[in-house]
Parts: sequence; C-alpha cells; structure tokens
Amino acid sequence: MIAAVSVAALCLQLVACGGAAEETVEDTFDSTETEESATKTGEEEVSETDYDGVVIRLAVQKATYVVHLANALGYFENEFAEDGITVELDEFSLGPAIVEAINSDEVDFGFIGDLPAFSGLVNDGEYKIVGKYSDDYNGGLLVRDDSGIESLADLEGKKVAVPLGSTQQVLLEIYLEEAGLSDDDIDLVNLGFADINTSLLNGDIDAAVTGEPQLSQALNNGGVTKLLGSEGYKAFVNPIIATDDFLETYPELTARLLSVLQRAGEWAKENTDEAIELIAEATDASVDDIAPKLEAEGCDITAELTDDEIQALIKGAEDCYKYGLITDELNVEDYIDTSYLEQAGIQ
Repeated sequence: MIAAVSVAALCLQLVACGGAAEETVEDTFDSTETEESATKTGEEEVSETDYDGVVIRLAVQKATYVVHLANALGYFENEFAEDGITVELDEFSLGPAIVEAINSDEVDFGFIGDLPAFSGLVNDGEYKIVGKYSDDYNGGLLVRDDSGIESLADLEGKKVAVPLGSTQQVLLEIYLEEAGLSDDDIDLVNLGFADINTSLLNGDIDAAVTGEPQLSQALNNGGVTKLLGSEGYKAFVNPIIATDDFLETYPELTARLLSVLQRAGEWAKENTDEAIELIAEATDASVDDIAPKLEAEGCDITAELTDDEIQALIKGAEDCYKYGLITDELNVEDYIDTSYLEQAGIQ
C-alpha cells in the first residue's frame, strides 16, 4: 500500500512491512531510494505511471491460503489500486496445470507444490522460485476403515490413489520405500484431490495420499482413518514461482506482491481464528476443514524462504529424481532468487 508518491522525483517510496498485528494496512513495503530505483525495461526507465493498466495474474489452488487471505483482507487492492494495477486470481485444481499456464504466459505467478515446480524446470520452464506460500507437514495417508490396512506393508495389492505429478506423490514413494514396496506392488490410481474423497466414500479405493483441506474433509466425512502424517517423512515447502518475463519487466511489483503476502501471513499468525474464517469463506470450505492446517504447530504461510526451507527444496528435488518423478537431476539453487524478498525487506 502506497504511503506517498513524489512525482517530481519519479520514485516510489513505501513504508516497510513490519508484520506485527497492530500495524496498519498502509505499512506494507519499504524500498530504498537510489538513482536506479525506477524499474527498467531494456534501456527505458518505467515510472510509476507506466503501471496503469498492469494486471498481475496469480494461479492459485484451494490450499493457497495466504493469497485467498490477502485478497479477503483487501491487501491487494490497497497496495496496487492507486497505481491502476489489478491483481487477478485464477484457480487451478493441480500444480502441473499451473506450470502449463506459466509456460504459456497465461499467468505471471504460480503457487504450487515442489514436484510440479521441479518437473517444469527440468523441462525448460522459464521461471524462478521467488518465495514460498506455505511450509508445513501438509500430507498424509488415509485408509478406509474397512480396508484392512493397519501398516504401510498392508498397502501391498491395495488400490492406492494420489494425484500423479503432485507433491503428494513424493510422499507416497517415501511411504512405499519404507515398507519395502514400489509402485508395482500396489494398484496405483491417479485421482485429483477432490475425486479422492468421493472415491474413498464410495469404496472405489482402499487408501490415498492427500493434503489439506481435502485430508480434513475426508476425515470429517467419516469412514476413513489417517494412518500416517508427513512429519518425519517429508516437509512441504511450497514455492511461489514467477515468469522470467515478469521478473525482468516488473521487479519492483514482484517485491511489492511478496511484501503483501508476507503481511497477510504475519497477520494470520496473530489472528488465526479470524484468518481461518476468512479463508473458509473465500474457498467455500468449512472452518473445520481449514483449521487443522493453520492451527498445526510449525505451519508458516509467510513468503519468506529461510535457509532451512531452501535446504528442504534441495532435498525435495533429490527425492523426485531418486524416485523417477523427474527425468534429470536438478540444481534447484540455480532457480531460487531471493533478491525480491530482500528488496521487500523480508530477508
């Protein structure tokens, strides 16, 4: 949100995002003024007035809680509307579809799991990881109560569903390895997150690896048990990706967007109950579906990428290659750019 505009200096000066609950909505961003503070496209300087009509297109999923929260709080409008900038949310059901939209220039930012991000990069995706939208243990193994599955070894010969290409597939492979099993030892079924719950209720599958909010929805529906979570198996650090073209053209807007998301994530920490209600309303889910993730110890929906989270992404890429989920080894650090977080004063 813009605190003041000095037209004579052609610089955009904004107030820093403190993240504390008592700060006002206007206190969202800080950029140090320099002679090169104006965004550049080629050799031409782009002043603030050139932002008029810009649309920032965000590809989200149901579980992209921080984006839905920022939108519900009015943070995007407050930050960008005065510049004539619009922020659009386009909802997708799975990460691979978001990668396709990024690569075809249908959206500017994507909020996805690590496997879809890695898969796109090894297939020449032209984007960078610029932050995260959540870090938690958002995943688990659900089994039907009448399936006879009481341990990972009992998955052998059973119908086990997971959205192929999603980050939950990595968790399934980790489970199978621990049990001394592989994909060939189970009847692997490719289902979307929403379809998993329906199939569990109908008895079409015996078990599934899924994430929030679908995991909690299935438990609330009854008839299933959460046999295992992801803690001790896989940390889910979910990246924010942005197209190279947008990053080159609008580096300042990228920093401002991350600042807004950071602010929303910090607000959620201090106002968890209200955040849950707003997210539930925005995503047409129940409070009981949203609460388990946001109330879980260690859940972080800020944009910051810590060293530990970067290491988790590196480990995630190694696991994806190990289990044959990506075709080539990937040096993730080559595609992580924290400069926009630094410009926003986040890290």
